[in-house]
Amino acid sequence: EDVGQLAFTGVAVALVTLVGTLGVYANVGDETTTASGSANVQLARHLSGMGAQMFGAYWCPHCIDQKEAFGKEAFGAIDYVECDSKGKNQRAELCKAQKIKGFPTWKIEGQFYEGKKDLQKLADLSNYKGPRDFEATETEKK
Repeated sequence: EDVGQLAFTGVAVALVTLVGTLGVYANVGDETTTASGSANVQLARHLSGMGAQMFGAYWCPHCIDQKEAFGKEAFGAIDYVECDSKGKNQRAELCKAQKIKGFPTWKIEGQFYEGKKDLQKLADLSNYKGPRDFEATETEKK
C-alpha cells in the first residue's frame, strides 16, 4: 500500500547486500594465506629459472587456489602476469598479446596449459627433478 515504505525497504535490503558482498570479497586475491613447504619453493624456483609464467586475474577463484597451493614464499618466485587491467601490477597487454583466454593459464617452454594444475602436474610439465613432497599449510590470519 505505502509505495514509499516499500521503496525504502528495497533500498535498505540492497544496501545491506552490497555492503555484505563487499566485505566478503574485499581482499579476494590480495594475499596468499598459506606457508610453502621446501619442495614448493624449489619447484617455484625451477619454474622461474626456466621462464615459466602464470597468467591470471586477481578475482579468479582458480588463480587464488593455484597461489594457495604454492604458498606465499613459493608463489613469490613465480612470474605471475595479472591480466585484469584493474589488478595490481597489471600486464593486460601481455595477456592480449599471448591470446590468453582463461585463467589460470601456464606458459612453460612456449606451451600454454589452461586451468589450475596441481604441483605434481606442473613438475611433470616442466621436467622438474627435485623433491616432490609438496605441501602448503595455513598460516594464522592477522
